[in-house]
Amino acid sequence: MESDDALYLARVKEKLKPAVIRSTMTYAGLFQLTHQLIELAVVGKVKSHYGFVDFTGPHFWMDDFGGERDYKEEVLKLSPKNKFLASVQWLLQQGGLTRQQADQLREIYDHRNDLAHELTKYIIDVDHEPNYSLLGDALIILRDLDRFWMSKEAGAVSFDVTEESDLDDVQSGTSVVLSLCLQACIDSST
Repeated sequence: MESDDALYLARVKEKLKPAVIRSTMTYAGLFQLTHQLIELAVVGKVKSHYGFVDFTGPHFWMDDFGGERDYKEEVLKLSPKNKFLASVQWLLQQGGLTRQQADQLREIYDHRNDLAHELTKYIIDVDHEPNYSLLGDALIILRDLDRFWMSKEAGAVSFDVTEESDLDDVQSGTSVVLSLCLQACIDSST
């Protein structure tokens, strides 16, 4: 029977294999990207819904419609010190997120921060592994947010959904980019 030291050394050697390190780094990058896209779907899209224009140039409110005032009164009041949490609360009220998804967003945020600031421990410490199932949860939340926003836009003038099509058949630019990145990671691992 191997000693505890020998087992631990074997685990360290496995953890430090280039393929394992590459897998951890790939996961960390995908998780960061997914988190960023969720943040845009939560904070950015809610502000946009109220008339905030955020192109590559100047950012501004289309104040002719009272959007900035309404945004402050209807969204920011829900959590005055945190735009993200206020937007999550608004999305809960609107049916864009479930309570479980809203709670998972805290775990996703914490894991994202840990990956960003403590990546080395995931690479070398045998007792720290990325939370792969949390990436799956984040992808589902992002998909559901995309569907929510597309259903909002389908009722507006931004695009038409014909009788032959279904919102589930429509892919947002966000989901297309993320799908390309996921496929690239899968292809590079084989």
